[in-house]
Amino acid sequence: MKAQSGVSRACIGIGWMIVTGILFVAVTALVKFMGPTMPAVQAAFLRYALGLILLVPLLSWRKKMSLQKRHWWMAITRGVAHTAAVGLWFYAMARIPIADVTAMNYMSPIYVTIVSVRRLLVRPIIPWQ
Repeated sequence: MKAQSGVSRACIGIGWMIVTGILFVAVTALVKFMGPTMPAVQAAFLRYALGLILLVPLLSWRKKMSLQKRHWWMAITRGVAHTAAVGLWFYAMARIPIADVTAMNYMSPIYVTIVSVRRLLVRPIIPWQ
């Protein structure tokens, strides 16, 4: 499938992934550099304030988004857990070596899989079985 400019959607996706990777490295380096002088909560707030500034124009075309009343508690619980996790993550990034931070970041899919299997009782799909 081609986009309007003639560039394939796969190439556009690859470009966005490269930009994302660069931005993740920039955030990690900035938090590591500013970590000793800036509280982790402030660093997390600034990171998400910038993200909100970049996200709002993208959401303007989604006018009919709504959250059903029965799902509010799930959204609030997720928000509280995510806020705590980001604060702790930024605190840790300022205090451990950058190589360890990067390794732990790349391990996150494995952590999610382990928690999903142990706590959420999700059955993993193993293709070679």
